[in-house]
Amino acid sequence: VIVSLLLSLNIFAGLKPKKGITLRGQLKDNQTKVYLNVDKLESLNSKIQKVHDPYLENKLVNFKGILLEELYKKYAKKSSTVISVKAENDYISEIPLKMAQKEKTLLAFKMNNQYLDLDEMGPYRIVKPNKGIIPTDELPKEGLQWVWFVKEITFK
Repeated sequence: VIVSLLLSLNIFAGLKPKKGITLRGQLKDNQTKVYLNVDKLESLNSKIQKVHDPYLENKLVNFKGILLEELYKKYAKKSSTVISVKAENDYISEIPLKMAQKEKTLLAFKMNNQYLDLDEMGPYRIVKPNKGIIPTDELPKEGLQWVWFVKEITFK
């Protein structure tokens, strides 16, 4: 009952996530996996991007995170061409590297200077800053790569 009450009050909003994400696949130095917590992600070349979030009625928000391209440069072998993003519910979105680069696709961990919580589809989510306002009727197609609750990224 107490936990339900705290969750309903959103008492945990903006807290630093304890859980990180795992990188797998074609990694440099023959690594089989790399675990990144939010502190490590913030220490990398993180960026702030203004994004019209289609899941918040296209409200303009500031997301902070790391470009998938930066994760690729730091951890993936050059032979990989696809970034596979897996959510906690095992939903998978395959993002071609060239598309991630062109669209400046971001692995976000903060929104408006607060860590993402479950209500904001966090603690990690994929956002696409260069899409602008996405009309509701285009969201089923455009939203396929806006992955929420990211737990794993595999370079293929």
